[in-house]
Amino acid sequence: MTQASWKDIAELIGISAIVASLVFVGLEMRQSQEIAVAAQYHERASLAVDWLHEQHETGDPMVWAGVCSPGVSASATTEKIERAGHGCLNLISFMTIQDNHLYQYQLGFLDEESWQARRETLKRFLGNPITAALVLDERVNFRRSFIELCEELVQEIRLETSND
Repeated sequence: MTQASWKDIAELIGISAIVASLVFVGLEMRQSQEIAVAAQYHERASLAVDWLHEQHETGDPMVWAGVCSPGVSASATTEKIERAGHGCLNLISFMTIQDNHLYQYQLGFLDEESWQARRETLKRFLGNPITAALVLDERVNFRRSFIELCEELVQEIRLETSND
Protein backbone atom coordinates (compact mmCIF):
# COMPACT_ATOMS: atom_id res chain seq x y z
CA MET A 1 0.00 0.00 0.00
CA THR A 2 1.25 3.41 -0.83
CA GLN A 3 1.61 6.28 1.55
CA ALA A 4 -1.26 8.11 -0.21
CA SER A 5 -3.69 5.26 0.36
CA TRP A 6 -2.74 5.10 4.08
CA LYS A 7 -3.33 8.82 4.26
CA ASP A 8 -6.77 8.42 2.62
CA ILE A 9 -7.69 5.65 5.06
CA ALA A 10 -6.57 7.75 8.02
CA GLU A 11 -8.62 10.72 6.77
CA LEU A 12 -11.67 8.49 6.31
CA ILE A 13 -11.30 7.14 9.84
CA GLY A 14 -10.89 10.69 11.17
CA ILE A 15 -13.99 11.94 9.36
CA SER A 16 -15.97 8.91 10.56
CA ALA A 17 -14.89 9.61 14.13
CA ILE A 18 -15.97 13.25 13.84
CA VAL A 19 -19.37 12.26 12.39
CA ALA A 20 -19.85 9.63 15.12
CA SER A 21 -19.01 12.15 17.85
CA LEU A 22 -21.42 14.71 16.37
CA VAL A 23 -24.19 12.09 16.28
CA PHE A 24 -23.40 11.22 19.91
CA VAL A 25 -23.51 14.90 20.96
CA GLY A 26 -26.83 15.32 19.12
CA LEU A 27 -28.33 12.32 20.92
CA GLU A 28 -27.07 13.64 24.25
CA MET A 29 -28.62 17.04 23.55
CA ARG A 30 -31.95 15.42 22.64
CA GLN A 31 -31.90 13.35 25.82
CA SER A 32 -31.09 16.45 27.89
CA GLN A 33 -34.00 18.26 26.29
CA GLU A 34 -36.35 15.34 27.03
CA ILE A 35 -35.20 15.32 30.64
CA ALA A 36 -35.78 19.07 30.92
CA VAL A 37 -39.25 18.83 29.35
CA ALA A 38 -40.18 15.92 31.62
CA ALA A 39 -38.98 17.86 34.66
CA GLN A 40 -41.00 20.91 33.59
CA TYR A 41 -44.10 18.78 33.04
CA HIS A 42 -43.64 17.17 36.44
CA GLU A 43 -43.19 20.56 38.09
CA ARG A 44 -46.34 21.93 36.41
CA ALA A 45 -48.31 18.88 37.53
CA SER A 46 -46.97 19.31 41.05
CA LEU A 47 -47.92 23.00 41.10
CA ALA A 48 -51.39 22.18 39.77
CA VAL A 49 -51.95 19.58 42.48
CA ASP A 50 -50.71 22.00 45.16
CA TRP A 51 -53.09 24.65 43.83
CA LEU A 52 -55.99 22.18 43.80
CA HIS A 53 -55.25 21.24 47.41
CA GLU A 54 -55.26 24.93 48.30
CA GLN A 55 -58.71 25.15 46.72
CA HIS A 56 -59.90 22.60 49.29
CA GLU A 57 -59.14 25.20 51.94
CA THR A 58 -59.95 28.51 50.30
CA GLY A 59 -61.87 27.81 47.08
CA ASP A 60 -65.60 28.05 46.48
CA PRO A 61 -66.99 24.49 46.60
CA MET A 62 -69.91 25.52 44.41
CA VAL A 63 -67.56 26.42 41.56
CA TRP A 64 -65.83 23.06 41.75
CA ALA A 65 -69.10 21.19 42.21
CA GLY A 66 -70.28 22.83 38.99
CA VAL A 67 -67.19 21.70 37.11
CA CYS A 68 -67.68 18.00 37.81
CA SER A 69 -71.34 17.86 38.80
CA PRO A 70 -73.34 20.35 36.74
CA GLY A 71 -76.54 19.00 38.32
CA VAL A 72 -75.58 20.33 41.75
CA SER A 73 -77.41 23.59 42.24
CA ALA A 74 -76.99 26.45 44.63
CA SER A 75 -80.13 25.23 46.41
CA ALA A 76 -78.43 21.97 47.38
CA THR A 77 -77.35 21.51 50.97
CA THR A 78 -74.01 22.98 51.93
CA GLU A 79 -72.79 19.50 52.76
CA LYS A 80 -73.73 18.17 49.32
CA ILE A 81 -72.09 21.12 47.56
CA GLU A 82 -68.91 20.75 49.62
CA ARG A 83 -68.80 17.00 49.05
CA ALA A 84 -69.22 17.46 45.28
CA GLY A 85 -66.67 20.29 45.16
CA HIS A 86 -64.06 18.44 47.16
CA GLY A 87 -64.73 15.25 45.20
CA CYS A 88 -64.09 17.16 42.00
CA LEU A 89 -60.83 18.59 43.34
CA ASN A 90 -59.71 15.12 44.42
CA LEU A 91 -60.58 13.72 40.99
CA ILE A 92 -58.65 16.40 39.14
CA SER A 93 -55.66 16.02 41.50
CA PHE A 94 -55.55 12.25 41.10
CA MET A 95 -55.95 12.39 37.33
CA THR A 96 -53.26 15.09 37.03
CA ILE A 97 -50.85 12.83 38.92
CA GLN A 98 -51.79 9.85 36.73
CA ASP A 99 -51.36 11.92 33.56
CA ASN A 100 -47.88 12.91 34.76
CA HIS A 101 -47.04 9.24 35.36
CA LEU A 102 -48.12 8.39 31.81
CA TYR A 103 -46.05 11.24 30.39
CA GLN A 104 -42.97 10.15 32.35
CA TYR A 105 -43.51 6.57 31.15
CA GLN A 106 -43.91 7.66 27.52
CA LEU A 107 -40.57 9.47 27.70
CA GLY A 108 -38.89 6.43 29.25
CA PHE A 109 -38.40 7.89 32.73
CA LEU A 110 -40.69 5.39 34.47
CA ASP A 111 -39.90 1.68 34.32
CA GLU A 112 -42.42 -0.87 33.04
CA GLU A 113 -43.17 -2.45 36.42
CA SER A 114 -43.88 0.92 38.06
CA TRP A 115 -46.03 1.98 35.12
CA GLN A 116 -48.09 -1.22 35.20
CA ALA A 117 -48.78 -0.69 38.92
CA ARG A 118 -49.93 2.89 38.26
CA ARG A 119 -51.97 1.75 35.25
CA GLU A 120 -53.81 -0.80 37.42
CA THR A 121 -54.52 1.88 40.03
CA LEU A 122 -55.95 4.12 37.33
CA LYS A 123 -58.00 1.22 35.99
CA ARG A 124 -59.52 0.57 39.43
CA PHE A 125 -60.28 4.27 39.75
CA LEU A 126 -62.02 4.30 36.37
CA GLY A 127 -64.04 1.26 37.46
CA ASN A 128 -66.36 3.74 39.14
CA PRO A 129 -68.86 4.70 36.39
CA ILE A 130 -69.22 8.26 37.72
CA THR A 131 -65.46 8.81 37.67
CA ALA A 132 -65.16 7.30 34.19
CA ALA A 133 -67.96 9.52 32.89
CA LEU A 134 -66.37 12.67 34.31
CA VAL A 135 -63.07 11.92 32.63
CA LEU A 136 -64.44 10.63 29.33
CA ASP A 137 -67.04 13.39 28.99
CA GLU A 138 -64.03 15.70 29.20
CA ARG A 139 -65.52 18.01 31.78
CA VAL A 140 -61.96 18.15 32.97
CA ASN A 141 -59.37 18.40 30.19
CA PHE A 142 -56.26 16.28 30.00
CA ARG A 143 -53.77 15.41 27.28
CA ARG A 144 -55.30 13.43 24.40
CA SER A 145 -53.02 10.43 24.97
CA PHE A 146 -54.15 10.28 28.60
CA ILE A 147 -57.83 10.37 27.61
CA GLU A 148 -57.15 7.60 25.07
CA LEU A 149 -55.55 5.50 27.81
CA CYS A 150 -58.59 6.10 30.04
CA GLU A 151 -60.90 5.05 27.19
CA GLU A 152 -58.82 1.90 26.69
CA LEU A 153 -59.01 1.06 30.39
CA VAL A 154 -62.78 1.60 30.51
CA GLN A 155 -63.12 -0.77 27.53
CA GLU A 156 -61.01 -3.36 29.37
CA ILE A 157 -63.25 -2.99 32.42
CA ARG A 158 -66.38 -3.44 30.28
CA LEU A 159 -64.96 -6.57 28.66
CA GLU A 160 -63.98 -8.03 32.01
CA THR A 161 -67.41 -7.22 33.45
CA SER A 162 -69.26 -8.72 30.48
CA ASN A 163 -67.22 -11.94 30.75
CA ASP A 164 -68.23 -12.45 34.39
